[in-house]
Amino acid sequence: MKRLLIFLCLISLISSCREKSTLEQEVIAVHDEVMPKLGELNKDRKGLQSILKSTTDESIKTELLTAITALEKADDGMMDWMSDWKVPSEPTEQKAYLEKEMIRITKVKTDMLESMKNAKLLKEKHTK
Repeated sequence: MKRLLIFLCLISLISSCREKSTLEQEVIAVHDEVMPKLGELNKDRKGLQSILKSTTDESIKTELLTAITALEKADDGMMDWMSDWKVPSEPTEQKAYLEKEMIRITKVKTDMLESMKNAKLLKEKHTK
């Protein structure tokens, strides 16, 4: 009976370590998917800034400034997420931390992709 209890505890411990490891890998995978897009995001921002400089139409300027701000916020979101990333050493805190970070990095991903999509549409719309 004692051996069975020890065995079950070991299985539970191994399982929780694998879960953390898998969850951490999933969080990092989301980061790794969008991190390389920062260069493209900055290129999109510069493209919109170039259009902004060449227009006098106030409604177009407002539209471009809103899109540029969204790109900057997405970039800041990634930078903030990366600077905050620190998995707790305490195993009991790791799962909750990683679940919270999955939500955060998924939002960063969404913000980046949506702002970049919008920037591309605006560049097409306002480029002659």
